[in-house]
Amino acid sequence: MVSEARPALPLQFDSERLVLRCPRGGDGDLLHASVMETLADLRRHPASSPWAMQEQSVEFSEQRCVAAAQAFLAREAFPFLVFDKRDGQHVGNVGLHSLDWTVPHAHIGYWCRSSRQGQGFITEAVQAVCEFGFSCLKLRRVQLMAEEGNPASWRVAERAGFMLEGCLRHQVLQADGQPGAARVYGLIR
Repeated sequence: MVSEARPALPLQFDSERLVLRCPRGGDGDLLHASVMETLADLRRHPASSPWAMQEQSVEFSEQRCVAAAQAFLAREAFPFLVFDKRDGQHVGNVGLHSLDWTVPHAHIGYWCRSSRQGQGFITEAVQAVCEFGFSCLKLRRVQLMAEEGNPASWRVAERAGFMLEGCLRHQVLQADGQPGAARVYGLIR
């Protein structure tokens, strides 16, 4: 039986204004700083970022970076830290997860550091990661779910070219514990 070799995947690539890089050991400090700055925003949407509901520490952020790097190398998920090319600051995270290689398709998730919101960085990062997914991973579809009560998230999806495919009622739990709706978006090659 001949084993099919998998092509090497880039751990880092650039878009016009950004550098997108797979997390690695030692990134915990920079991730923690961004998370702490943005924690109140992240906790308003627990369905999108359940990890933000946990106790935050540099050690927890470091563990998340190491686990993300391992998932990338195992091709279980493709997380990226997003950096501004001009000043090197971490501006957020974006990644492909819940991959189904039989279709193939993946879900995308993202968040932006509070002080860098409203500058189009995450829209640009989402477009770049989708292109990575289509060209390097040969995905046919990328989808996302955005809470109805999180218009900033679904506006990113729309600006990045995703199409609204429907709204699922009582799909997520909101921060107040009540059921909420989620918009489902899809992008195909």
